Amino acid sequence: MALSDRSMAALWLSGFEDDPGQLRCGELCVFEIFGSALGPSEAPSAEVGVGVKAFRDPRLTQGFVAPRIALDVADWHTYAVDRDAPEAVFSLDDRVWLEVDWVGS
Repeated sequence: MALSDRSMAALWLSGFEDDPGQLRCGELCVFEIFGSALGPSEAPSAEVGVGVKAFRDPRLTQGFVAPRIALDVADWHTYAVDRDAPEAVFSLDDRVWLEVDWVGS
């Protein structure tokens, strides 16, 4: 990614919002990186958002974090989510980063 202070990059799977109350609206955020949250070039890092954003969807469990990690976003990385119910497992470069029991009761 090539990010400026005024840009962001993200990949998320979003709900359908196809019901009258638009309650099917949660997200699985595979990654969310704001250019304004990057560290200096001499010590590359980024605040990388990842997880479940329930929004108004009562079936989902909120579980979202955005830790700062040592990462050069300009390099090639593999971001992924395995969403086999009942948990979503988020990974970065094949290392598990966050596990969320995302489907509520």
